[in-house]
Amino acid sequence: MKHWYVYKLTFSDGTFYYGYRGSICAPDKDLLVKYFSSSKTVKLKINNRIQVSKEILLETLVKEDAFIFEQQLIEIYLNSPLCINKVCYYKRKGFGLLDNTTRKILSNKTKARWQNIEFKEKISKKQKLSWTDERKQKHSKTMAKQYTEGKQPQLVKGRYCKGGKNNAGKKQTLEHIQNRTSKRIGSTHSIESKQKISLALSRTSTCIYCGKTMSISTCTRYHNNNCRTIINGSFCLLP
Repeated sequence: MKHWYVYKLTFSDGTFYYGYRGSICAPDKDLLVKYFSSSKTVKLKINNRIQVSKEILLETLVKEDAFIFEQQLIEIYLNSPLCINKVCYYKRKGFGLLDNTTRKILSNKTKARWQNIEFKEKISKKQKLSWTDERKQKHSKTMAKQYTEGKQPQLVKGRYCKGGKNNAGKKQTLEHIQNRTSKRIGSTHSIESKQKISLALSRTSTCIYCGKTMSISTCTRYHNNNCRTIINGSFCLLP
């Protein structure tokens, strides 16, 4: 069963951070093992190997109780220079977790807003202006590092392995594709295989509705039961 807990992270430089988290496993096996908080500042400190200690302040089965308790703690220490938390929602208008009815109202408002053409154009203009040449170069550099220096192998979009229980549905690595294509370079089809290919391509089929003759693959995909001359399941010749 999923339970919620409120935690405090204290660093050796005196700074601290409050947060709450929902998990299936115990907090000791989750916090600083699988989960390292949602704060970028906390993650940066952990990556820089600054010593940190954790403290579990509350465990509950109710998400709202954990959220309110976390916000109460943040409100007390928000003005402290050592507090890493920057935002507090406690005692604000509409404070608390949203119920399903409120979520539906907000989702309907958002959908109606995005149906407005003027609003869409305004957002698209802002995005185009923010996407400068410098930003494009930074993005391309980060993507290049991710694929070249990353621990995971580079994957090619849209190409998946075939066969075998372990490989079925997995994306092929770039090395695998390069090795496979390198074997084909310089190789040619034999005369027998060329004749088989030409014979297969030369085979034709005639549509039973419009009477047009074409290759078997085209006829299967676009004609017979998929022919444009069929309207509402009855035969009708289009002008």
